Amino acid sequence: MRVFLYLVISIGIVFLVGLEFLWLSPNYNIGAVESGSMAPALNPGDLVITTKAQGEIKPGTIITYNQENEVIIHRAVLIENGQLRTKGDANKKSGQRLIPVAEVKWTYLFKIPFLGRFVAFIETHFYQIFIGICFVALVVIYKNKKGKLKKGGEE
Repeated sequence: MRVFLYLVISIGIVFLVGLEFLWLSPNYNIGAVESGSMAPALNPGDLVITTKAQGEIKPGTIITYNQENEVIIHRAVLIENGQLRTKGDANKKSGQRLIPVAEVKWTYLFKIPFLGRFVAFIETHFYQIFIGICFVALVVIYKNKKGKLKKGGEE
């Protein structure tokens, strides 16, 4: 049982270090899917890993771009004259706005289902407060245990 626990912890640490590498790398981006416009390919709560857009973008490529201070992730459906039209897989119609290819920031690499909910949670103030409270609680518990051990050893 102990070996299994060490194995699970080790795999978890390697996974988290890998995500941290992707998060800090300038060539990759991590984001959480917030809407269902790309279902079933991407669902709300999925963690999406993208890479910098390089080379030619072809119809069918999943891309991200900024639109009015919002990051949009859609599939390119039509490309002509250096502009493209996108569409969410679940949307009936493609977007009305043509996007210059130069505005495409990232292209889709892969997803990790459900992990986006955790990433979205750790970006909230509630999470930061929660971690602070947990840290203070651990310090208090540690000091109380340490104090009880000293008292028990003196008798």
